[in-house]
Amino acid sequence: MKIRYYGFPIAFLGGALLTAYISDFSSAIGLLLCIAAFLFSFAGTMTAHSEKNRLMFVLGIFLIVLSMFSFLFYHAIMTWDYGPFYLPASE
Repeated sequence: MKIRYYGFPIAFLGGALLTAYISDFSSAIGLLLCIAAFLFSFAGTMTAHSEKNRLMFVLGIFLIVLSMFSFLFYHAIMTWDYGPFYLPASE
């Protein structure tokens, strides 16, 4: 197994960081990029588990946790003034 399974999550998290910088955490695109990073990390982790590659499995778990914390942080900063259940659907 190669690192190719984890290139997308890293790129998505970088895109979320760039979106946060440009839009000052006011865009829902960053949230979607964090969710996409989580899903691609999960898929890569399951592939590593099926191939019994422990190093890539541990890297996948790390990226899953990083993606989840990124999503929570992005959502917390984005909804700081409105409350925890606000979703900006009317952008």
